Amino acid sequence: MVEDLSPRDALERVLCYWWMIALAMIAGSLIGWGIGHFSDQVYEARAGYRVNLDEDSLLAELRKTNPDAELTYDIRAPYLTPVALVFYTPEVRTAVEEQAVAEGLDFPRNGFGTGQLSLDQRGSDWTVVVRHNDGDTAAKLANLWIKIANEHLSKAHMQAVLAASLKLQVNLLSKCFSKENLAEANQCAGTSFASMGEIQTGIQDLDRRYQDAISASNGVSPLVSFTPGSSAELPARPIYYNTGLLLLVGSLLGLLIGGVVVQRMDLKINY
Repeated sequence: MVEDLSPRDALERVLCYWWMIALAMIAGSLIGWGIGHFSDQVYEARAGYRVNLDEDSLLAELRKTNPDAELTYDIRAPYLTPVALVFYTPEVRTAVEEQAVAEGLDFPRNGFGTGQLSLDQRGSDWTVVVRHNDGDTAAKLANLWIKIANEHLSKAHMQAVLAASLKLQVNLLSKCFSKENLAEANQCAGTSFASMGEIQTGIQDLDRRYQDAISASNGVSPLVSFTPGSSAELPARPIYYNTGLLLLVGSLLGLLIGGVVVQRMDLKINY
């Protein structure tokens, strides 16, 4: 019959077969070392980006039609999502890859598609995350992506501001020239059109420029502002296939497995 186990009995069995446990720990360490040594280590670099929404202006606009309006996620999302999408536009992705190659950086194959280059959105503080088997390259790619995306976002924001200005002009002309008196209409709009035909042509031209600006803005709103944050630095250690960590993990697993094997083996002998 198998005797009841006790911590003292377990300890004595372990001491009797300590050499087996030591061998298991050594074997586990060797396996961990092999995985770390023969696998490409993966480093992670992070660069910051700050995105702010002018919530006061947005709320004031909303409360013109709904006095009880509150800013919810569903209201904020349409303003923040276009900013995130600019990071992944074909123009930005192509520019990042081409610039990386020009600088002699090892750009990962389909890096955006595989998630090696990703954007982490948390509140106003966003983070560009790049994983690569070379830490220095990871940091440089993260900073490069931030730089190029910020350039495109700045241009998009300028177009968004222009679109808002053109829209105001179109609305003003449409309102003022709804009057029959041309002189009064010109005085209202601050213009000097000589005929209604010129007015229509002017409004059409403004509307065309407005549509072009809207298209170039990529959906970015004038109410959103952004600026690069902390630059990515050289990672101190890999996040995957860290040889030292794998050695420790392999050794601990060997200790655990060795202890289990010794207990089972001793029980069978006693039985």
